Amino acid sequence: MHTLVLSNNLLTGIPIDLFNQMSSLQYIHLSTNKLSCLPYNAFNNVSNLHILNVDFNSLTTIELWTIQVKDQVNYQFNKINRFSNYFNVDLSDLQIKNLPTILVFGNPAIDFDDTVYEMYNRCAEVQNTLNFSQAYAPTLTRAILSIIRYTQPIYQSCTCNKYYFYRSALTVDGHSDDNFFSNWICPGDSIPFIQKCNNRSSANFISVVPRLCKINDIEPGSVPVYANSSDCGLVNQYYELFIIIIQFCFSLSRVKI
Repeated sequence: MHTLVLSNNLLTGIPIDLFNQMSSLQYIHLSTNKLSCLPYNAFNNVSNLHILNVDFNSLTTIELWTIQVKDQVNYQFNKINRFSNYFNVDLSDLQIKNLPTILVFGNPAIDFDDTVYEMYNRCAEVQNTLNFSQAYAPTLTRAILSIIRYTQPIYQSCTCNKYYFYRSALTVDGHSDDNFFSNWICPGDSIPFIQKCNNRSSANFISVVPRLCKINDIEPGSVPVYANSSDCGLVNQYYELFIIIIQFCFSLSRVKI
């Protein structure tokens, strides 16, 4: 079975074992339900997933592990205003040449800061940018850029809690020269951004959860050891019926006539 459609079913959650035996799935449609969370464990075995549609739900965050979907993730018309990592997903080894299209129209502006790099263990991405190295691709920065371009101006009202992001974003946009960044003035400012922020991020890294790495060793706080999270939320009263139907359809798809 390559396509699973569970749209318009009033689902409020997804059981973590729903797709475990469906590694051939390529298209999952969960539009127009009441989902408030996407459990990572329900999707991490779907290695061939091309399309994930979760538009018209009640999601308030984007789980950035979904950038591993091959072609498109549709988050349109939810209530999304920030990034999260509820399932402690480590993206430190993730290198993607072609990111999926991530649709976010119909959501508020996304509020984020430099803690997102520590949240997903992408500290090496920032460190490489600061050291002008090409050894570690700015995958997470590219993903964030592709998302927020749809909802808000990128280089306006620059705040120092996004210092690392702006430095990485300018590199992605073709300005990897140190002299350029040293003299770059954000629109609306009168002094170079590096001077405005005293060459450091003002993000509150102690407060980030989960904190999977530290960009600077001198930052206060530690990197805790997190247990893997599992499910988030419940499904509706027709849960058992859905599971039976899905398993039945899956068994039929394996029958050779």
